[in-house]
Amino acid sequence: MVSGPRSTLEFKYAHLRLALEAQVKVWYAEGSTDFSVKFVARTASIDENVTLLECEDITSALSDDRSIDLRRNVVVVEGNNGVLIIGVEVKQQGNDEGAGNIYREVSFTAATSGESHGTFDVGFCKMSVVVAWSLLF
Repeated sequence: MVSGPRSTLEFKYAHLRLALEAQVKVWYAEGSTDFSVKFVARTASIDENVTLLECEDITSALSDDRSIDLRRNVVVVEGNNGVLIIGVEVKQQGNDEGAGNIYREVSFTAATSGESHGTFDVGFCKMSVVVAWSLLF
């Protein structure tokens, strides 16, 4: 923990023998845009979510190319069969607090290069996920 005059930061780390960079990109594919969203990421070996984006109105995070501007889009994943788990929680506008929340996950096996693809289907909309892999030195 590091405290400053306006905030306190918490740093956590883990020693990884082989570290891979996972750059996460999400695109809105089809359906309603009337929802709030929270994207998270974690690895199978470190069960602690990191928030990639949380917003009350998905349209505020949509770019012209229908990509979703994540506040954080890079995650470090352990090599040698590491698994990255991307989760999304959505809530349609007008629902009461906690009512109608939908949570979905997609898992990706770590790779030293290339891309992995997945889809979130929450019923009223679909989103595509692409993870670009690279080796960290």
